[in-house]
Amino acid sequence: MFLIKFSKIFTIKKLRRLAKIYNIRYISKIKKSQLLNLLNNHNAIKIIQRKFRNKLILNTECPICNENLVYPFVSFKINNAFFYYDFKTIVSYFEKTGDFRDPCTRQTISDKKIVEINSLINYYYGKYTNKILITRGMIKNVEFNIVAYCLYDIIKELDYIDTSRLSLIYESVLPRFIYYINYLIKRYPIEEYTIVLNSCKESIKNDTLLEYIKFIEKNYC
Repeated sequence: MFLIKFSKIFTIKKLRRLAKIYNIRYISKIKKSQLLNLLNNHNAIKIIQRKFRNKLILNTECPICNENLVYPFVSFKINNAFFYYDFKTIVSYFEKTGDFRDPCTRQTISDKKIVEINSLINYYYGKYTNKILITRGMIKNVEFNIVAYCLYDIIKELDYIDTSRLSLIYESVLPRFIYYINYLIKRYPIEEYTIVLNSCKESIKNDTLLEYIKFIEKNYC
């Protein structure tokens, strides 16, 4: 990679088009000389980043299959170093082991990175492939959302029943409410289930359920 230095022979219109290609924003009011400096600095930064990144690459072969890396491949940045793997090989590894850690360093791969890999899987294997990777964290997030929706349904149900009938509250509503709240307390950190509790408290008008929330806050928050 070499540095392309933009000069004054470029018109301001062309410079703005180049800036748009590089996704450089907020340039409509700056002068031509300033825009030239901005573009040249942008190119220089790209070269420095590329050189620095190349120094951080630790392998040119896939550590799993020991084959030379060819596109497509997957990279993991761990402790400021990059580890590269053959795309199909790392997908197969995750499928067979269910261990979503980097094979070399044993560092946990983030769910965000797994989602990126799933995007590649959809592209290369098709939208309806069964190779999509699902981590425990992803499953927990789905379960959390399901329980939150169940609590929301209970709260909406209170709008259509006679809340003065305590027997109905104690027999039908409260047991389900207690079950879902306890489910969250047992499986999720306090920071997460507290958010749900606060939302419930703001939405519920029934004194019985509010008393239960106060009990939970006093003993578990």
